[in-house]
Amino acid sequence: MKTALLSLGFIVVSLFTLNSCGLSESKKEAQSAAKIFHKSMMNHDHTSMIKMIHSEGLKVTPKEQWLQIFEGMDEFGEIQSIKQKPSFHSNYENGVTTVELNYTIEFEAETFNEQLILQKEGETFKIKGFFIQ
Repeated sequence: MKTALLSLGFIVVSLFTLNSCGLSESKKEAQSAAKIFHKSMMNHDHTSMIKMIHSEGLKVTPKEQWLQIFEGMDEFGEIQSIKQKPSFHSNYENGVTTVELNYTIEFEAETFNEQLILQKEGETFKIKGFFIQ
């Protein structure tokens, strides 16, 4: 009985460790996608930014509206800095990996807090949610 409980405990700890490693890797992949997105933002490359929007994000907000949002951000001038905040959230549910990352973006005229919700689509992460305040 004691051996069975120890074995079960080992299995639970192993599964938790494997899951944590997977979520940590997902965070790194999401950060890489966010870096590409921000580079496109700095270059005012709206076409590349739109290509990074998750298919579900395009269902909720049409491509033309995304373009208006991105063009509107250009009015704040050039980006001076983009700093990731230490907090993040990862979730794996029903075979879908989602990562939330938060940034401070300093433009010439204004500083914003940005929340990116990235979801795995195929082999890459794409932007499912984009919030600026």
